[in-house]
Formats: sequence, C-alpha cells, structure tokens
Amino acid sequence: LIMILAGVIIANATVSKADTIDNNKYFVSIQIEAGDTLTSIANKYMSDGYSSRDSLIKEIKTINNIHEDYITAGCYIVVPYYSDEPVKL
Repeated sequence: LIMILAGVIIANATVSKADTIDNNKYFVSIQIEAGDTLTSIANKYMSDGYSSRDSLIKEIKTINNIHEDYITAGCYIVVPYYSDEPVKL
C-alpha cells in the first residue's frame, strides 16, 4: 500500500507546467519580417505554458522543420502559443 501511494505522489509531482494552467494551446501562421529572429518571435509569443524561451524556440524549430538558428524574411512559419483566447487577427 505504501508503494502504491508513493507511486501516485510521484506521478502527480511530474505534471508539466502547461498542464497546471487553464490556457489552451493554439497555433498561428506568421510571415517573417525583415529583422525577425527566432528569439524575437519567441519573446512575442512567450507565455506561462513554456518553461523557458529556449523551449519555445525549440518547439518552433521542430514544428517548422528548421535546423539552423536563422530564418528568412518573407517565409511563413507556424508558432505555438498558450492563451485563454486565440489571438485576434
């Protein structure tokens, strides 16, 4: 019984930060503007759903199959974000 209780406590302790907030995850397609960087885009879309800006950048790169740290103006990428409501365009 003690082993089962310990397992339940450990399982509950590993809940991610995104699972503990009432925000929903959304995705938006944006056109990269001259001067944009992955960092500047991550700063704009950063929210409590991510543990760090670097984790958001990593997800942006994964979603868009980006292998380098640079992006090209004029191209479109998909950016994830957490919010109570979707961004109003």
